[in-house]
Amino acid sequence: MKRIILAFPFFLLLFTLNLNAQEGFFHGRMNPERMKKIDQLEKIKLMDILDVDEETLIRFLKRFGELKSKTWELFTRKDSLARQVQKLLEDENSDEEKITQTVKELFAIDQQICALKSEFFTMAENILPPRELAKFLMFEQKFRRELMRVFEKKKFQRNHMKGEIE
Repeated sequence: MKRIILAFPFFLLLFTLNLNAQEGFFHGRMNPERMKKIDQLEKIKLMDILDVDEETLIRFLKRFGELKSKTWELFTRKDSLARQVQKLLEDENSDEEKITQTVKELFAIDQQICALKSEFFTMAENILPPRELAKFLMFEQKFRRELMRVFEKKKFQRNHMKGEIE
């Protein structure tokens, strides 16, 4: 029964994504409301998976939320820079130096994201027991893979429906 109750928010999220599907979810601007819902779902599922005391869970989820917040800020900056690079590439008179500098900034953001994740996992090792840390890592991988599968399926459906309408 507990699994059914915890699975309900996931199906609700999927239903919401079906209703609010937008072209190019991972390209261009990301819908902050949708991302907030996904983060909430992820935290709910983590509460069910991790077998730790309440205090440990609260500390871990707080740090996890901080990581998500910082990461999304960096993704937003990266998205903005990627649009700048695209504009520079479209403009035949673009300065090569400007292109190089913007690309370096993109790489720097990727390095910052990696550093944040590394710092988070070091912290998580100090909070979670090894078995729970392993559960978290496996959950994170499966959760991301499932999200990508759902979004790819929605993208395929949107593209397929466009072909039928035209």
